[in-house]
Amino acid sequence: MVFRAPALRARTGRVAYGPFPIRIGLLLGSVGVLVLGVIVFAIAIEREEVRCDAAGACVADGRIARPRSFAAREVKDVRVVEERGSKGGTYGVVVIDAPPQQLRLMRTTPRDAAIAAGELRAGFARREPFAVAVDGPIWMVAIAIGALAAAIAMVRSALFGIGRLDLELAQGGAALRVTRRVLGIPVGARELSLEGVRDVSVEHGRISTFFTARGQLPPACGRLLLHDADGSKRPVTEPSFPGTVVHLRAAIALRAALELEPRPGGVEDELARTPLTVTPLGSRIGFAWLGICTGSLVGAGATAIVAFAVRAATGVAPDTVIILPGAGLGAASGVALSLYFTRARLPR
Repeated sequence: MVFRAPALRARTGRVAYGPFPIRIGLLLGSVGVLVLGVIVFAIAIEREEVRCDAAGACVADGRIARPRSFAAREVKDVRVVEERGSKGGTYGVVVIDAPPQQLRLMRTTPRDAAIAAGELRAGFARREPFAVAVDGPIWMVAIAIGALAAAIAMVRSALFGIGRLDLELAQGGAALRVTRRVLGIPVGARELSLEGVRDVSVEHGRISTFFTARGQLPPACGRLLLHDADGSKRPVTEPSFPGTVVHLRAAIALRAALELEPRPGGVEDELARTPLTVTPLGSRIGFAWLGICTGSLVGAGATAIVAFAVRAATGVAPDTVIILPGAGLGAASGVALSLYFTRARLPR
C-alpha cells in the first residue's frame, strides 16, 4: 500500500499596512510659510504710481492697491512720514494731502520716499502730465525665495513615508508580496520567502529631522520583522515608515494571516500596553495660537488672491476690508483643527 503525504493547504490573504501618518501640524505650518512668502513677494514687486493728465485729473494706482482718484488742484502738501516696522526697521511713506483725502503710498526706504515726494511736488507745481512711481523693496524677493524653500522642506518632512503597503500572501502562502502605493499608485514591489517564519515583530525607531521643537522627541517610525526558525530576523521593508500603532496592527494582521498563535509579550500585548497620546494643556494652547496665526494668514492670503483675480478679470478692485472675514474664518478653522489633532488618542 502506498501512502501519500497530505497536500499542504494553500494560504491566501492580504494585509493593508498603513496609511502611514503624516505630520499635519508641520504641513499646515508649511502652508502658512508659503502664504507668507507669497505676501512678501507681492510686497516686493508692488509698484504704486501717481499719474496726472493735462486736465489735472490724477489717480494713484498699483498692481495690488485699488485706484484712488483726486484732482491736482486739491493737493495742499506732499510730505514723507518715517515709520518703524515691527522689527525696528525704518520706512518712508509718501503722504499726499488732498482734502478731504489723505493718500498714503506704499512703504519704501526713506531715501526713495524723499525722491518720490520731490518729484511729486515738482509735477503738481508744473500742472503738466506726469507720472511718479514708488517701487516696493525688491530685496524682499530673497525672503520670499527663502520662505518657498522652507515651505518645500517642511512639506517634504511632513509627507515623509506617505502612502501605504499591501502585504499579500503569494505562491500559496510560500511568499509575501510587498507593494508600496502612494495615492493608490504602485511605486515599488518586492517578494520575501515565508519558509520557516515563526513570528512577526516590530522594530521601532525615530526619524531624524530638522523640524523638531526643543525638548520634543523626533517622530516615531518602525518596520515589520520576520522571525525565521534559525533565529534570524528579516525586515519586510528596507526603510522604516512613520508611526507606532500602525505597525503593531499590521504585524497582528500578518500573524493572523500566517496562522501564528499569539505569544506572551508579542505584538498583541505591545498594542494593549500602548498609552494614549495626551497633549499638555499648555501645548494645546500654543497649537491653538499657531492655528489662529496660520489660519488667519491662509484666510487673508486666499481672500487677497481671489480679490486680485477679480480685479484682473473685471477691472474693479474690491475693497480691502474683505480680507478681514477671510482672516477670521481662517483663524477659526485653524483653532478647530489644532484642537482636533491634539485630542487624547492612540498614537498613529
